[in-house]
Amino acid sequence: MAGDCSLLADERNTLERLQAQPDWRFYRMLDTRLKASDDARVYLASNDRQSLAYLRAALHSWQRDGGQEQAWGLHGNAVLIDSLKVGQGLVCH
Repeated sequence: MAGDCSLLADERNTLERLQAQPDWRFYRMLDTRLKASDDARVYLASNDRQSLAYLRAALHSWQRDGGQEQAWGLHGNAVLIDSLKVGQGLVCH
């Protein structure tokens, strides 16, 4: 809020929600969009096929059932709430 922020990178919906807040009126969205990596992975400490199969199934289920979308929504809410606290002087980072 002191004008020290040059760039904030986050999920698009989160940035759009921030942009709608009066305190963020001086910031603008860049046209550039970063594409998510196609090789994002979760790694296990050891080669355990049973754990790997369980993890793959859990991640697939999480994405299929909307868990990933819900997690992004919760993240966006947290960022918005934190920005409101900072704007009101309730939080100092």
